[in-house]
Amino acid sequence: MKISRTDAIKRGVHAEVITSLAFKCKIERSTGYDLRTKNGAKVEVRSRVKFSDGKNPRLTVNKSKMEESDVIVAVQYERNLDISKAIAIKTKYLTPLYAKHLQKDGSKAHLNWKKVSSHPKTHDVTIKLMAADNALKLKGFFL
Repeated sequence: MKISRTDAIKRGVHAEVITSLAFKCKIERSTGYDLRTKNGAKVEVRSRVKFSDGKNPRLTVNKSKMEESDVIVAVQYERNLDISKAIAIKTKYLTPLYAKHLQKDGSKAHLNWKKVSSHPKTHDVTIKLMAADNALKLKGFFL
C-alpha cells in the first residue's frame, strides 16, 4: 500500500523507512525503539516538521525510549517536507540533558534541538538520509 509523503511524514513512517535504508536496519517497532541494526543496536527514530512546535525546535523523548534504545536518530523536515537536518546520537549521551529537562510527572523531556544537534557526540546524518529519500522518490514511493 502506498501512502502520500505528507501522511508518511506525519505518521513518522517516512523517517523510519529512510533511516532503515540508510543504515541497513530492520524495522522492528517496539515501545522504546523502531529499528534494529545487524549488530543488535536498538534505534529510536524521531521526526518533526520545522516550526510545528514554535520558534524553538525540540526533540521529545520519553522514559521508555531513553531506557530501551541505544541510538536516537532525529529527522527535521522543512515546511515543504524536504529533509532539513538529520542527526544521530547514542542515547547514553542524552541522559544528562534528558534528566535536566524531564517533566515533573516523569513522562518525557523536551530537549532543545540546537543543544542536541550541537552536542559533541552528535553525528550529522543529513546527507545519508537525503540519499535514501532520493532513492525512494526514484522508485515512486511517498510522492
